Amino acid sequence: MMSTDRSALPGLAAERLSSAVLSDILDDLGHRDHVLDPAIRPLGDAAVIAGWANPFLVTEVDEIPAVPYAGEIAALDDIAPDDVVLIGAGGSARAAVWGELFSTAARVRGARGTLIDGYCRDAQTIAAIGYPVWCRGMLPLDVKGRLALSMESTASRMNRLGRSVLMDMPLLTLDETIERLDAVDAEQLSELAQMLYPPTRLSAAGIGRDEGRFREALDPVGMAA
Repeated sequence: MMSTDRSALPGLAAERLSSAVLSDILDDLGHRDHVLDPAIRPLGDAAVIAGWANPFLVTEVDEIPAVPYAGEIAALDDIAPDDVVLIGAGGSARAAVWGELFSTAARVRGARGTLIDGYCRDAQTIAAIGYPVWCRGMLPLDVKGRLALSMESTASRMNRLGRSVLMDMPLLTLDETIERLDAVDAEQLSELAQMLYPPTRLSAAGIGRDEGRFREALDPVGMAA
């Protein structure tokens, strides 16, 4: 696809398609329920957002970093023309993850809008500059010391999707992954470690004058010197 086509496609999509039509197409392709949470609403007029997805991740933090906003600035620098900034905040109400300064920076870089699974602030100013933002609601709290915004590793995500297709494995959501991890206990981890790393398959080497200390270090894992 030529660069001119890449730039024109988001505009054509916004002009000729609707969310209902896209939902019906996804249904026909077997991707059911892949629509926006109805709790996420536009600021001001219901502007249509169409563009190339640029995903960001948000994590909750409890300490103010030594260099505030470093991750946020790096993420904003990654925005390209015709991008739609997608912020996965998990609906966190710890702070507003987007505001006037981020909107201004994204608009200058040519972004077409921002969609947040979380909260926003500076609604009046954002509306005044005409930058489309969709979010769960308004919250005045700043991200500093509450939330951290960073770029999602697109390469890691594509590798995960590729492994799912090639190995015919289910693609788990984040909540499903966390649920499975939480279900694992220490006894299961110990059994897995013994299966993967039996003492008979391990080797060790030591340097020093005290051979006795070396042998004592191997006793807990059942290795013979």
